[in-house]
Amino acid sequence: MIKKGLSYLLIAIVLLSVTAIGVSAQDDSVYLESASSTVNAGETTDVAIWINTTGFQGGQINLTYDPSVVNITGFVNESDFPIWYWNSESEGEEWILFAANYSPDLPLEGEYRIGTLTVEGISQGTSELEFGDNSSIFDDHGSETEVSWVGGEISVDVVEGMCGDVNVDGKVTNADAMKVWNRAINENYPLDNEWAADVNCDGKVTNADAMKVWNRAINENYPLNCCQ
Repeated sequence: MIKKGLSYLLIAIVLLSVTAIGVSAQDDSVYLESASSTVNAGETTDVAIWINTTGFQGGQINLTYDPSVVNITGFVNESDFPIWYWNSESEGEEWILFAANYSPDLPLEGEYRIGTLTVEGISQGTSELEFGDNSSIFDDHGSETEVSWVGGEISVDVVEGMCGDVNVDGKVTNADAMKVWNRAINENYPLDNEWAADVNCDGKVTNADAMKVWNRAINENYPLNCCQ
């Protein structure tokens, strides 16, 4: 329902008024550009959304990604598109509406930055950043215009640190033990440092690892053995 509603809302606004990341401008396209296609877990990188085409006023963007690997924590629109809306309520999915104010300069032509996303690394892996089928660009009469949609990918690295320090804060605490416990009962539970969770080096994360991390949290001399 949100997809159709967003399309209607954008049309109303218009009528009333890597990897592929880092690629150069392409004619008649919407594409992504990032300072880096790799980010460490717990850190962020900016990914800009660009459009390069003719005869448009605004659009609707549906961007999907793997939420177990990355998370989008922010969006900043550009001043060229003061009419905008960002919805990040669905896991692994972003919705962005954008439109230029009505003026004699419409429709727009050329290359414009729509806005910038903040992408946070969650856990080791690679996530595609893909434009969904409901992404659309509209002209100043509310009609859809044809563009190509060029997505990209973000890879997340984990820097090996302290054994047992799964939240990468530089120390082993009860918070780490709870995270390891949660991972033991839910294999999809995210950890900032996967390597630091298997503290008995048996190739899996279990309640036994959580207990060892707990013991280390209350006794800094308690031994842990993460695989090297």
